[in-house]
Amino acid sequence: MIDTIQFTPSIPIPIDLYLLESFQNRFPKKQGGEYFAKTSRYSYRTRNWNFPMIGLRLESSHHSAITKIECELPTLLYGHNGILIPDQAGLGEAIRRIGAILRHFTLLPPGSDGSAHPIDLGPVSRIDLVWQYNLPVTTLRNALQNGKVDGINKKPTIYEGKNIVFAGTYLGLKAYDKQGQSGGKITPSSATDACRLEFRITGIERIAKQFGMKPGVRLTSPGFHHSYSVYSTLMGRINNIKPAASKSKSTSCIAGFLAAEEMADRWILNRYIEFMGLGKQWASTLRQQVRAEAKKLRQFDLRSLIPPGQPPPPVNVICPRTEEAFEEFLAQNADLF
Repeated sequence: MIDTIQFTPSIPIPIDLYLLESFQNRFPKKQGGEYFAKTSRYSYRTRNWNFPMIGLRLESSHHSAITKIECELPTLLYGHNGILIPDQAGLGEAIRRIGAILRHFTLLPPGSDGSAHPIDLGPVSRIDLVWQYNLPVTTLRNALQNGKVDGINKKPTIYEGKNIVFAGTYLGLKAYDKQGQSGGKITPSSATDACRLEFRITGIERIAKQFGMKPGVRLTSPGFHHSYSVYSTLMGRINNIKPAASKSKSTSCIAGFLAAEEMADRWILNRYIEFMGLGKQWASTLRQQVRAEAKKLRQFDLRSLIPPGQPPPPVNVICPRTEEAFEEFLAQNADLF
């Protein structure tokens, strides 16, 4: 249900840079660096550390302290994000692993009883709510390309001829072919497609509002069922009821117009035939053209993707080699989590 999640600690988490460097050396691929982030008032030095194998990215804009934590939660569990987290147990384990990793290089003092001090990840400042369906991505592209999403003012962009993106500032939506992106294998075997529908929400206050938190309360620990409820609500904010009429300049132009109008007025074709005084053969031809245009305009029912209660059975994309490498890495680093 949740892919990428970002926490912004209320108080920067102190770290030991030497311990962090030693921890980073465990990984076959190390990424990160230092750069200057600029604002309208000043520029400040920012350091970042990227652990692609576990999907974890850390940022520091304070000296020796973590100020932003971002993680692809499925990658932390499976080694890649083609597999969805299907329940609360998996979600809780993924977030627990974030804290366990941070303990390798944080400098939080122990509690009064000697126990490890709990790490406060802070409020959620970005969250990606996702699900994958056994649908061709073109089905969702066709359903969305003439629609609008409440909260997103920009028109959609279609890329690679089939994927679609609504690039809002604080709310974004995209539908894309997950198998085509990762090159993995679809499960279950009965599935033929793996279309991912993904909502991205950013901003601490906006996320809290989307999750129905009281004023002043921030989201710190999203639950699976609560996240699915928000995902369902966002799906309901997509307006794709009235598709665009056909803009073809061919002889079927009137057929396209009548097909679109027939969605609201089922008798308009009969009235048009009577008004134009069309003979039997011409009327039959026009009816066939209208039926053909109606198939193009027929909208996919997005509500079928959000059954009440639990989400539908997930469609996953597995990458056996990546998963084997991940399991081997975990076996060699048994103390990681």
